[in-house]
Amino acid sequence: MKALIIGCGWVGNIFAKELHHLNYQVHGTTTSTEKAREMASGGIISYVLDFSREHPPPDHILSSINFDLILVS
Repeated sequence: MKALIIGCGWVGNIFAKELHHLNYQVHGTTTSTEKAREMASGGIISYVLDFSREHPPPDHILSSINFDLILVS
């Protein structure tokens, strides 16, 4: 099963880790490159998501919504 967590801050990160532990393929977003690397090292497919002009949302996340679970945190 696939999960997308938009906003892996304190709460979102807890959910991401738990879902990964339950064998979900977890995708998560963060605004920090450092946090994205940390998430990736824990098995979470991570994306830096910033709604500014310099960093628009990646099309491949928003255009292919085929997740079993989406959490906005």
